[in-house]
Amino acid sequence: MTELHVYHGRGKIAPTVAQLLLKHYQDQKFVAVFDQDHERLKKLDDFLWTFSDETFLPHAMMSQDNMDIPLILINNLPHSLNDIQRDLLLLSPVDNILKRFDRHIYLVFTDQNNDMRSFARELWVSCRQLHLPAYYFRQDTSGNWASSS
Repeated sequence: MTELHVYHGRGKIAPTVAQLLLKHYQDQKFVAVFDQDHERLKKLDDFLWTFSDETFLPHAMMSQDNMDIPLILINNLPHSLNDIQRDLLLLSPVDNILKRFDRHIYLVFTDQNNDMRSFARELWVSCRQLHLPAYYFRQDTSGNWASSS
C-alpha cells in the first residue's frame, strides 16, 4: 500500500535529505532519490560524500548498470521511476505519483521551496480522499523531527 511521509525541513535541503537517507541506510532500506534538477542532484551527491566524519553513506547516481545497487540511488529521470522497486524520496513533483507507485513515498522540502510545499498539500489531500496513510514531520530548530497530523 502506498504510504506518504512528508518532511518539512529547516535550512538547506542537502543536510535534511542526508539525515533521512542515513536513517534508511541504517535500517537497510532501499531508497531512490528523485529530483528533476540535475544540478541540485549533483550538489546533493557531492554533499553526501562528505556530510559526516563518523559515517560513510554509500550511494550512486543511477544508471542502467546499477539499478540493483547500492541501497541509495540518486536519479533525475522520471521515466525510470517505473522500474525502481524501492522507496522514493522526492525533491521535486512527479505526476500521478500516488497512482504509479505502491510503496513508501518520502516527500522532502524546506521553507524556501514553495512548489514542493504546494505539491505536498495536494498529495496530502489526495491521500486523505483515497484513505491512504499519510504522515507529516516538521524539523525543529535543533534539527529534530516532530510528527503532527
